[in-house]
Amino acid sequence: MWSSRAEGRLGAKGGLGVGRLVFELPPGMDWLRVRAHFAGADLPNLYAVDSEGATRLQWWGLRLGEPLIVPARLDEGASLWPGAVPGSLPAGGWHLLLADVARHGEGPRYRVEVTAGTGAPPDEPQTDARPVAWLSGAARPGEPAYDRYGWEHAAAAGARWYRGDLHLHTLLSDSRLSADLLSRLALERGLDFAVITEHNTLTTAWVPTSLMVIPGVELTSTRGHVNVLGVRSFPPLWYGEAPTLESEAAIDRLLAAYAAEGAVCSVNHPLLKPWRWEWEGLSLARVQAIEVLNDPSYPANAAATRGALALWDEMWRFGYRVWGVGGSDVHLLPEERRAPDEPPQVVGDPTTCVWAEALTPAGMVEGIRRGRVYVTRGPALAPEAVVGGERRLPGEDLAPDGGPVELEYSLRVEEGPGEGWVRWVENGEEVALEPLSARGRHSLRRRWPAGVYRWLRVEVLDGRGGLVAFVNPVYAHAPSPPPERRWGEAAVRARHGAGEERA
Repeated sequence: MWSSRAEGRLGAKGGLGVGRLVFELPPGMDWLRVRAHFAGADLPNLYAVDSEGATRLQWWGLRLGEPLIVPARLDEGASLWPGAVPGSLPAGGWHLLLADVARHGEGPRYRVEVTAGTGAPPDEPQTDARPVAWLSGAARPGEPAYDRYGWEHAAAAGARWYRGDLHLHTLLSDSRLSADLLSRLALERGLDFAVITEHNTLTTAWVPTSLMVIPGVELTSTRGHVNVLGVRSFPPLWYGEAPTLESEAAIDRLLAAYAAEGAVCSVNHPLLKPWRWEWEGLSLARVQAIEVLNDPSYPANAAATRGALALWDEMWRFGYRVWGVGGSDVHLLPEERRAPDEPPQVVGDPTTCVWAEALTPAGMVEGIRRGRVYVTRGPALAPEAVVGGERRLPGEDLAPDGGPVELEYSLRVEEGPGEGWVRWVENGEEVALEPLSARGRHSLRRRWPAGVYRWLRVEVLDGRGGLVAFVNPVYAHAPSPPPERRWGEAAVRARHGAGEERA
């Protein structure tokens, strides 16, 4: 058996403590085990990169000292720790990348032990190890990773609205939910699919379930978080002399690459302090969606949601077709509360509903990418935009030929709040506000001239004016391409419109 040890203190780079260690792995190893201990750490991160440049281990450390095992072979029926990447362990220089929040100008202390050997891996308990591996071997950043995952597998057939949650965590990062419990809670909520979005960690294995679970990742920096929905490759962990996610230029390149692979890049809780998005030089062309509704149990999210709606409108005013989504962002067990007087977090609150011809992972991601989406905290919606006798879906261009538009938009609301409102928003301005009908049916007619940019969306509000559902816009005559705009331009205008002073 071979082993190597290292200890020290992470060097501070801005708000992060970071470290890079190198060890020489001998040839012929059948397994690798890493144990890490930190003193004075908040949420330490650890990544192992092999001598060929592939990420082999990802750890968002809430359980210090736990054995993290990477097997060279994954035997039939064996479970895999879901942050490990199986496959041959090439000899040579491996890198360990360490990071955590820096306090008072210095990073926390660490102690790391790396062990490798031949034969069967150590029989040691690993939290939430899972029997359904999504990959069989290592892939370098940018290369397809999920060779065992069925992107085109149909879990259900038929064109309809499919219900999902786009923002979820498990024990692999900083949640208290196992993969099994999360799956059961999602099914009890009536969800068809879920996107698993661990912090800076690509999930490599799941549990047997009838829930369709889609690979994602929440790219988490000190200046904001962004979900990559339908992620297919590992990101590069280092950009020049800094971690990739602490460089605006690197984030720009990474989001462009993920979009080119077909993923949807969605900025999470964009105006929620202290996690709001602050990479203000990012091009809006890199953003396909924003999380308008995030975890309604969090008290500050009511105001953050109003700000997110204003931000969304500013993006559309600039001509960017950015889609609104939601995510529960659940971290706590059902019986837990942040405070005694606060409601619980609920998987599927809010639910993001996606129109598709069948329930496939690729189809859900494509539906989101095209804006075929509405988001709800409870009401079931049936939006229908009719132009020239043809039914159109949310996210559609109503005048691809450049002509005028005669639009009749109807909305059916089922299981809505007892009292509430339907709010129609055109080009960022309220054009109609009507009480929720007892029959749950509402409609609006609009006439749009040829060549003039217009968009229309609809919201459902409760009796206190809180957002309980919204539908993505339909539009006509959008600029293509839109003028170059940056995140900060939209955010400043949104904060000003919402009456928030710049912090």
